[in-house]
Amino acid sequence: MVNRLLKKFTDYICDSSDEEEKEVFLYGLEAIVSSVECLGLSFLICCLLHEAYFGFFYILFLSVIKIRLTSFHCKTRFTCSMCYLLLVLTNLIAYKYLGFASLTIMLMMIALILCLRKEEVTKKLLFFYTVYIAIFIIFRANLGVIIFQVFSSQLGLILLKDFQLRGSSSTHEMISEN
Repeated sequence: MVNRLLKKFTDYICDSSDEEEKEVFLYGLEAIVSSVECLGLSFLICCLLHEAYFGFFYILFLSVIKIRLTSFHCKTRFTCSMCYLLLVLTNLIAYKYLGFASLTIMLMMIALILCLRKEEVTKKLLFFYTVYIAIFIIFRANLGVIIFQVFSSQLGLILLKDFQLRGSSSTHEMISEN
């Protein structure tokens, strides 16, 4: 239903454009709607659970580095929204009840992330990591735990993506052997 509305809106806005321009516009519009839907739902649930502080900073910090590194992607907007919500809620529980944050473990996670995604490392990404480490050290009690969870989440998403790629290449190899 949403896709049909976006298609109609694109046709209305881009009525004099060629099909390629319409497709590009529609893709961008779908990306915006998907992001608002996914992040908005997660933040709304955090607010309803009286954890807007956690929701805001967790989503903010994770989004900045998630955009910069290839990680797990779902096939539909619905599964994306549900997986992201599950990720946020799992980390909210850890934040509220475990409150665990270790600089040593976080630095090891960062090193592993950088090794796994070395081709994607940029100066801007290293700058963000440095800022996050500084925030962790300065605000260890509240934001430090959130930063720790952001890196553990990012590492988990990268490992899921790598597992997903290995699974699809194994399936492809099995199909091509037959």
